This record gives sequence, C-alpha cells and structure tokens, in this order.
Amino acid sequence: MSRADSRELRTSDPVPPDLQRLARAMLKEFDDLMTRIVDEVWSSVPAYAELVFKQGELRERIRENVHTVIVCLLEGRGPTAAELARASLTGERRALQGVSPSSVIQSFRTAERALNDEYFDWCSRMQVRRANIRRGRATLISSLDQLEHAMLTSHLEIQRQIEEGQRLSEPALFRSLAAGGNVDRADVERLAVTMGIDDPEHASFVTVGLGTSVPADRAAMEQHRHHVVGRLRNLLAVPVLSGTVRSGSDGWMAVLAMPWEAELDLLAQRVATALKQDAAPDLRASVGEPFSGLSGLGTSCRQAVVTLESRSGRDIPAPVLLFRDSLLEVLIHRDGATARQLVQRYLSRLQGTDLLLTLTTHLEHHLSVRATAEALHVHKNTVVYRLRRAEELTGLSLRDTRDLALLVLAVEADQAAKAAGGAHRDAQPPAEPRG
Repeated sequence: MSRADSRELRTSDPVPPDLQRLARAMLKEFDDLMTRIVDEVWSSVPAYAELVFKQGELRERIRENVHTVIVCLLEGRGPTAAELARASLTGERRALQGVSPSSVIQSFRTAERALNDEYFDWCSRMQVRRANIRRGRATLISSLDQLEHAMLTSHLEIQRQIEEGQRLSEPALFRSLAAGGNVDRADVERLAVTMGIDDPEHASFVTVGLGTSVPADRAAMEQHRHHVVGRLRNLLAVPVLSGTVRSGSDGWMAVLAMPWEAELDLLAQRVATALKQDAAPDLRASVGEPFSGLSGLGTSCRQAVVTLESRSGRDIPAPVLLFRDSLLEVLIHRDGATARQLVQRYLSRLQGTDLLLTLTTHLEHHLSVRATAEALHVHKNTVVYRLRRAEELTGLSLRDTRDLALLVLAVEADQAAKAAGGAHRDAQPPAEPRG
C-alpha cells in the first residue's frame, strides 16, 4: 500500500478494539520499544554520533515522535498543533547542531522502518484483524508524514537563515550556543569586538539566563531581555551580549553573556537588582559557571539554560539561581529516563498518600522529626509511624547513607515531574520493594 493510498483511508470512525489493545500494549512496553528504535537510528545515521553528541538527547526527541504516533493510533486522530510544534522545535535543534536535511530524513525513515516492523510484529502476536492492520498502518504513516513535514520545514528555515547571514547576529549566536551547535570562532570574536570587549581570548566570561515561571512568548521575552540588558550595563559597567532562545517548556528564555572577574554571588546580587525593576513578578534568572576565553561561552550558556529548565514550574524563593547550587536538579532534568525509574521503583506505593508528603517534608527539614511534625501540624509519633511505614514500602532506610541518597533523588525527580505537569508513568504494576 502506498503512502497516497494510506492517506485516503478513513480514520474518523471509532478505533477498533483490537487496535486500541495493541496501542495500549505498545505504550505499556514503551521503554523497551524505544531502546530498539533509538539504537538502530544511532548506529545507522553517522551524523548523529558526530554532531548530536549524546544518545540521550536523541532518545528524548525520537521518544516524543514515537509516543505521539502511538497515541494517535490509540485515539484514531492525527497530531495536534502542540505535537507538531514540538516536531518543529526538533527540526530547529538539528539545523543549529549542523545536522544536514538528508541525515534528518535518514533518521526519520530509520525510526519509521523500525516502528513499522514493531507494529506488524505486535499485530501478529495480538491477532489484529487484517482490515484493522491496514487501517492502523495508514494512521501511523499519516501521523509520521505530518511530523516529518513539520520538522523538515523548520529545519530548512533555520538552515536558510544561517546560510543567508554573512556572520552570526547576536540572537543567532545564542540560539546556536544554547543548542550545542558549532559556532565559527571568528564570528564570535568579531561580535565580541563589536560589543567593545577588548581581549576576548583571555577575559573571563559568564552567562545569565532569564525565564518566567509560566512559559513566555518570544515578544514578551524580547522585551524582558532588552530591559534587563540595559539595567545590567548600567549596574556592571560591562558590555553585555544577549539573545532569545527556545526553552524546554515550549516557551522562550533570554541568554546574556558578559565578561566577569568577580565572585558569582556579587553578579547574582546585581542581576536580582535588575530583575526587581522589571514589571514581571515571575521573572527569574540563572547564572552559569565562568570560563576563561570565548571558547567556554557555549558551556556556560547551556549551564544557565538547563538550570532554569530544571526548575520550571516550581516555587523558587531566590530570584537568581546558580548552576553550581542546582546540580541535583540539573542531574534529574538531564536524565529523564533514570528519574522516571527512580520514582517508579521507590515511590510508586507512596503516591497519593500522606506518606509521600511526610517523607518529602522530612527531607526538606533535614531529617528533623520535630520540624517535620510542626510543618505538617501533626504529632511527632505520627511522623515516626509514617516514616517507618514509608521505609517498609520503599525498601529503603533513612539511616543508611546510600538509601538516603536514593530517596533524595527519587523525591527530587517526583517533584520535578509534577512541576512539569506530570511525568509519563509506566502502566506496569509497582515493583516489589527491596529487602
């Protein structure tokens, strides 16, 4: 059956029960399915190993598309506007990372072929009716075509913008740095000289990220960027480079870079002062590590970006976050698969109970039973009972250093997932507690 034929098939009728069962089964074993597909793409497309650098980043992008396609199969629909927008963002990332359109197409076709093989294997095992197999494959192909079109369109547009420019503009520079793309050193140095930085090779540079608790559109973030840059130039008396980039929360954030030789705490204070003068009460900032020379600018930029992204949707008392003080949150944010496994393995039996709240509060109050009881407005004996029960269900001991570290990571991962709107939780039954 050709792609043209598949698009003509009707998908407006109710989804047959056997197709729904198949889609749910594929989602239930989604992690194993993803491992097979990602391994095949990573080994089949050389550009990804050379330019994307981390297989985990490729996994997250493929995961989004494959999950979308299977959900479309389950619900008998095509991709939504939000799902197509995420595919477009992937296309932008690939263009900024220097991945060619042919490699993007090869990657997509490899993933599609692997998914198609998995689909037919599942149909055979679950005895799906032949007519429904054809209908399901039509839905898969139609959804994949739409996602691929969105991704390639944005990829080609970004590539066109890059090729048209004789050198990087300030905003384009930061889009490329934040995405981990390759930036010509001469372009960066010329831009630094234009902004009045006399010795870009030996100066110490640091990057500041700006974001909001609720995803901001590009126009709003551009306004914040210009306001804060103007105030910082006056407060610090140094040139400030800046640009606006996409954030992982489907919004926009601003990235600022400047030469900085003093303590980062002092810079954080100055940035906090600049934020107070902005009309947006939810505007927050992050500070990456300082690096000597412009070669470290990209690393500092990505540190500032990931620090803000790791705290997205969470209450943060301080208006300015330092990367060096946010390593736990960054670790959880960067390895979403491990974070989900920690929550599933150790906290699944505590979800929706007072036990998880008590455990979380206890960790936040430095393992003080008295402080935990006061925060929860319960008796100390109640806290002791709940903690003992939590230990039984998790199989971990608050008195064992390694177990305590696992609990801290699991609770942090759980809070991050809830702040982001809830993680994709495994449909399998909870694992048995250790011990």
